[in-house]
Amino acid sequence: MNKRLRCVSSLLAAALLAGCGRDNGRIADPPPVLPTFSGIVSIGQATSRIEVQVASNGTFPRDGRFGQNGQFIVPLAALTAPYLVIGSADPLANPDAVPLKLAAVTRANSGTINVTPLTQLVVLELARQEPVTYFNRLLSAGGIPIAARIADFAPFTDAAITSAQATVVRLLRQELGIVVPASVATGDWVTTPFAEVAGDPMYDTLAALSASIARNQFVPGSYPNNRIDELARCTREQIGITVGPEFYQFCPVSRDALPDEADASVLVFRLFDIRGNTLALRLRDSTVIGIELRRSGLPLYSCIETSCSLVMVGGEVSDRSRPLTFSNTVLSADDGSTAQLVGTAIGGVPGRPAINCDGVEGLALFVAFADGTATAQCASANVRFEAVASSRYVYRSGVDVLPVPEVRVDGNRLLSITLFQQDENNRALLPLFECVGDACNGASLSEFIALGNLTNAERTLSLSGTVLQSLSGGTPVTLDGGINLGNRIDRIPPDCSKFPASETVRVRVEGETDNWDVCPPYDIDEGTVSGFVIRDANIGQFPGAQLGDYVYGFANNQARSESSLAIIASPAGLVRRLQYDRAQGESFACTDAGCLSAVSIGPANAQSAHVVTIAPITVPEVLLGDRPGDRRVSLQGQLLTAPDRSFLE
Repeated sequence: MNKRLRCVSSLLAAALLAGCGRDNGRIADPPPVLPTFSGIVSIGQATSRIEVQVASNGTFPRDGRFGQNGQFIVPLAALTAPYLVIGSADPLANPDAVPLKLAAVTRANSGTINVTPLTQLVVLELARQEPVTYFNRLLSAGGIPIAARIADFAPFTDAAITSAQATVVRLLRQELGIVVPASVATGDWVTTPFAEVAGDPMYDTLAALSASIARNQFVPGSYPNNRIDELARCTREQIGITVGPEFYQFCPVSRDALPDEADASVLVFRLFDIRGNTLALRLRDSTVIGIELRRSGLPLYSCIETSCSLVMVGGEVSDRSRPLTFSNTVLSADDGSTAQLVGTAIGGVPGRPAINCDGVEGLALFVAFADGTATAQCASANVRFEAVASSRYVYRSGVDVLPVPEVRVDGNRLLSITLFQQDENNRALLPLFECVGDACNGASLSEFIALGNLTNAERTLSLSGTVLQSLSGGTPVTLDGGINLGNRIDRIPPDCSKFPASETVRVRVEGETDNWDVCPPYDIDEGTVSGFVIRDANIGQFPGAQLGDYVYGFANNQARSESSLAIIASPAGLVRRLQYDRAQGESFACTDAGCLSAVSIGPANAQSAHVVTIAPITVPEVLLGDRPGDRRVSLQGQLLTAPDRSFLE
């Protein structure tokens, strides 16, 4: 065989070394022919720019080279199957939109690789988490042992990929009404080439999926929205429902257990999945006397009395819930069809309302009152304060759901838990129930949990039968569940060096070395902005204020240094209250004559501005509801209020 034929034969055989080429009369080794992937990133619509990265067993991600119309090529040197691919595409119709990031996984060692919304859903099923988040973990794998990174690829077996693809086909049909053509459903979505033109079965399926996602992106519970939350639930409890040839997953996200409205001797356990489908069991004592399944797109399936067989309701466990077991339980519909139930779930706690906190920051918090009623909320602290140079923190939720919980801690010691209600007249928060220190039974404060490489960290408070006493002498309440206390917030003192003493109030918090002076908000582009004067606005948040009073206010808006000072006075100039609020929750205030005598409000100048002067004064801490705290702050200085243009009557 001549040298030319040997070259051709070697290349056709994909040999890494072949005698092709010469160097000074000698045959030289050519560069090795590296295996590559070439493929397309397709989002079911035209794209303007793409990016691709590939990761594999124990190795770091590799970037691809890109062509036009979504085409790319990726060298696979040093990579071993299986491969996880992330493709980022800019929609041509809206190039300013956030790029769409999609994923694909394959065990093929070369050839075509498609990255599409369909392959994204397959990876979601395999990884059981958002694929791009999963991939980003590999991007920062420098601190992760190779063995752990290899374990990340363990779910990507041939059998698992095939099964996940079948699950996606089923969910598209059941949840979105998209019937994937047989030629597409049974093919390999990653390695089978297709044309991005209408009429191509794969592209038509992608276009239908893209349109459906656009329609349903803000619909709670719609597929594939919240599928990750559903998968997490399915690992803990799942009931499989078989209706004819179809199989459905029912994975409860919330539950309740309430007396039947028509017969108080019957307790109704209701389970809800993420799309609002329900399964209800009716119990008298411990005997199941009825089951109903309501699922979108299906008729009502039910059984009554003795026809409800092969279902078991266990006894109460420590949290008063009860396990439910279905062993081929058969329910019937009026059209003669049947639904067969197999699996396990958890029945609700009697009297506790249903709530689903998946996909939100809060944890489920249940408040049980003495009259047998209960409330539920997803509790998280959206007001948090770290006392600089100390270990004190205040966490408080918003007022969108009542009652409002507040948690105070010092290091790893729980100081108090308080529940507030909002006054209907002035919207002020009124303390109703509280436990202090060791009296907060059943409460467990977690350590701070680091958030990736960020300096911030978060912690939670777990509650089990925690009793809060009434502050008005009434009956106590009991808390169960938890509160997400959120992130620790590192604060820095404000910088008031740009302002003279005539525009600064010196602030020193007891027990701290840093100063927290109040000076006008500063904008480097527009210069200083003085304080403000507002009449009647937000009077409800200042106890003792009266309708018609003025609020002379000043606030820093420097990042991580926010603080404010407010003086409430009558139209005649009588000072009723002085209040200093430090960033995110800690307050100091006084209303007594001795304290307020240190405050003077000068007459309006030609621009309707006032000079507010504060002589040296010590102000006590106040908790919500104007309850006394245990720290103090010293204030001294003066500030100029707003000119005419900011004066609001």
